[in-house]
Amino acid sequence: MAIPVLSGFQAGEKVTAAKLNEHTKQAIEEAVYYKPFCHLQNAAPQLLASSTTNTMVSVPTIIEDTEGMAATANRITITAAGLYRVTFQMAFNNNAAGARGMFLWKNGATTAAAVIPAAGGTIGTNCGGAKTMRLNVGDFLQIGGWQTSGVGTVGFDTANGGCYLQAEWVSL
Repeated sequence: MAIPVLSGFQAGEKVTAAKLNEHTKQAIEEAVYYKPFCHLQNAAPQLLASSTTNTMVSVPTIIEDTEGMAATANRITITAAGLYRVTFQMAFNNNAAGARGMFLWKNGATTAAAVIPAAGGTIGTNCGGAKTMRLNVGDFLQIGGWQTSGVGTVGFDTANGGCYLQAEWVSL
């Protein structure tokens, strides 16, 4: 996202509607409508072995990407520095046993985490979070998780929002 560079008024210059539009319309449009935003989501269920080892979640489907932030598979790479609102969710398939954990990684290091018990036998478990973060060009975000059902594998569901990762630029 380019911050608009607007030419100034010259001394004695007439202030016309066209000149005011040049100064305000583009700046407002870019500030309100053209903010960097990226939303990645899982396309198919992914199986996860019973373990407390954190595993990266595959989110290959690009729902929206206004700034080319999804150029590398399964992660969001920041292209405009600023303050971002990052939201993420993991939807686990039905299983009554164990716990579920999810993590948000920034540049390969954990920056946010959530751990919850399984919801119950016929109910899937959703785990999600949001974080406001100052990010620089080149920083990248990924999500990962684990589950301890003890039954081998539990899948990440694609229903009820599935697994997703979003980053939305908020301000400089």
